[in-house]
Amino acid sequence: MPHIQPRENRISGTTEPELVDIGSYADQIVEELRLDLEMPLVKVEERLDDRRVGVVLFDRENPGFKYDFYVRNRADALDWISHLAEKRWVTTKHLQLLAALAKREFQDNWESHPSEWESV
Repeated sequence: MPHIQPRENRISGTTEPELVDIGSYADQIVEELRLDLEMPLVKVEERLDDRRVGVVLFDRENPGFKYDFYVRNRADALDWISHLAEKRWVTTKHLQLLAALAKREFQDNWESHPSEWESV
């Protein structure tokens, strides 16, 4: 089913209507969702009693590669996002998924880690 979507004309700088095939766009979205289910980019590996969450990131371009770490709270997740943003293989989608994971896993946990973690 065709749909009209605005498109910027690079020469004139004006916006012109462009005919877009919604069916192929929908197929592309469905394929991305299927891939996300079969080969997730970010996954919770484990939840520990002290509320740490074991997270694994995968690189679809390098099968078998995984990068795992523990997140203690939302603030810690922000540190990880900052660190991971510098990695060449990490995509914007990795970072978005990690942010969503932290929001979901640590809804009420912004405080710093318990003192017993200092000795670990």
